[in-house]
Amino acid sequence: MLDIVVAGGTDALSKFTLNGFNSLMILDRSPCRPFDANRNGLNLGEGAGFLVLVSDQVKNTEHLHPYTYVNGFSNTNDAYHQTASSPDGRGSFGAMQKALTMSGLHPEEGRQADAEGRRRVGHRTVDERERGPETRSARRNRYLPRTLR
Repeated sequence: MLDIVVAGGTDALSKFTLNGFNSLMILDRSPCRPFDANRNGLNLGEGAGFLVLVSDQVKNTEHLHPYTYVNGFSNTNDAYHQTASSPDGRGSFGAMQKALTMSGLHPEEGRQADAEGRRRVGHRTVDERERGPETRSARRNRYLPRTLR
């Protein structure tokens, strides 16, 4: 296991990408509003994000004060479609269940912030498909990350 990891990525916008999402008819013509229940698709843009992950040993040795902890993680692939989740959300729901198991947490202890923008008129949102019994009970505990408050 590593003591320090820098993880991140960038996403550059191109005409190819924009035209691809436009052909899927999932772009919202309105300004970006990821937490709005009435959003109507996604807004594309360029971005970058990086995290520095450190072990407990490094945290204690360097007297660091972390913003958050990674208690569990998971990755699944339901192989439903190359650009769509399965209608029942089994891949995402399975990943959430595995991450909770690894963390030792129960669903009602979890908190999440969804910044997903794949809503389409006449279709259920990704959130609705992924929201199984465990995540429904956790909805009461939603919060915005400190940087969005």
